[in-house]
Amino acid sequence: MDLAFKDRFADTALSLKKSENYCIYIVLSHSSSVISKAIYLYTRDEYTHASISIDRNLEALYGFGRKWPRFPFIGCLRRELMDQGFYSLCKTVPGLILKFDVTEEQYRRIKRLLSFYVKNKDLFKYNFLGFIGYMFKTEIRSKRRFTCSEFVAHLLQSAQVVKFDKPLNLIRPQTFTELGGQIVYKGDLKSFFKNLEKNNSLIV
Repeated sequence: MDLAFKDRFADTALSLKKSENYCIYIVLSHSSSVISKAIYLYTRDEYTHASISIDRNLEALYGFGRKWPRFPFIGCLRRELMDQGFYSLCKTVPGLILKFDVTEEQYRRIKRLLSFYVKNKDLFKYNFLGFIGYMFKTEIRSKRRFTCSEFVAHLLQSAQVVKFDKPLNLIRPQTFTELGGQIVYKGDLKSFFKNLEKNNSLIV
């Protein structure tokens, strides 16, 4: 990991100016990764990966994915950037951005949890056994391992935003489209984030 990326990964990226309205963003995508293809073959879902952000310009987007761009079998919590890591190898990344309004208390709970995981990111790994458990509809959970959607679901449930009626490793990325969030964007995420950065704009 280069120094520039380390700087951009710093937990200061989790800061947000105080606002009367509190919201979080869940970003769903379907890349050309091995895991994504495996999920699609099994579920036929439009989206196979989930990430979360708590800031309105989506500058700090976090998710569990591959640690190294060209090696899919070791995963970890990462700050996801469309111009770095695995995404830099993709020409396009089809995706969906969902906005969820939350209370101030729910927002602060998610912020505290996310800050904890980011600061201790080296302690947490991808839950490959949980992914296999999903294939067999079996609960396989670990305090230090998450699938991408399991991590987002864990944050939402721990902050009392949503109460899921199934084990969290059985939550699919597509499940988040059923929670009533506002669609902010649908299309190529690489183009979206490039324009967002270029125009230095905020999502309403």
